[in-house]
Amino acid sequence: MKVIDSLDGFNKAIDSKPLIGVLFSSNSCSTCKALSFKLKDRDDFFEVYIDNLPQIVSVTNIYSAPTIAIYFEKKQINVFSGVFSLNDVLDYIERVQNYVYT
Repeated sequence: MKVIDSLDGFNKAIDSKPLIGVLFSSNSCSTCKALSFKLKDRDDFFEVYIDNLPQIVSVTNIYSAPTIAIYFEKKQINVFSGVFSLNDVLDYIERVQNYVYT
């Protein structure tokens, strides 16, 4: 999982693949750190630290952490925020992949 460090980096990330997930984290969020650790080897996920990039917050309207937004063809198609299961997120991505690519 790559960390996004600019608005341009965010736009490049959502352009990089048809289906991606973006973890919106906060520096003080322990749940975010756990999610980041679990997603570290995934190349279809990116991480944004909302404390450091208010311009991305204003573009996405995502103000809380942890939040995972799913993007398909540059459009946000689902958002998991607050209390959610990572398995639910990964299952959702798999369902979208199965629907689109089969």
